[in-house]
Amino acid sequence: MMQSMIYNVYNNIKGFIEMQGSTLMRSCTEPKILLEERLKELRKSRCFTQQRISELLGIDRSSYSYYETGKTRPSIKMLIKLSCIYQVSIDYLVGNMLDGAVAK
Repeated sequence: MMQSMIYNVYNNIKGFIEMQGSTLMRSCTEPKILLEERLKELRKSRCFTQQRISELLGIDRSSYSYYETGKTRPSIKMLIKLSCIYQVSIDYLVGNMLDGAVAK
């Protein structure tokens, strides 16, 4: 089920996000809020620790911390997982939308 959902989400965003090295290039307008700010805001608003989120993602806490500080950018696969954990769209995560509602 989760793999099917990830596949569907991936296909929906594939045309909008390109990978170039470790930097995500946007084909849209400049983000209204930075990814690292959004991640920190979402985590704190849901009373999660970096440790708990990193466990859900299957990565080290320091790796997740780097996402929140902007030292590294999450892969598309990690963006999909993060959108599922926080129940928001990927556009919302990367700052292209002000409302994070996910269509059901």
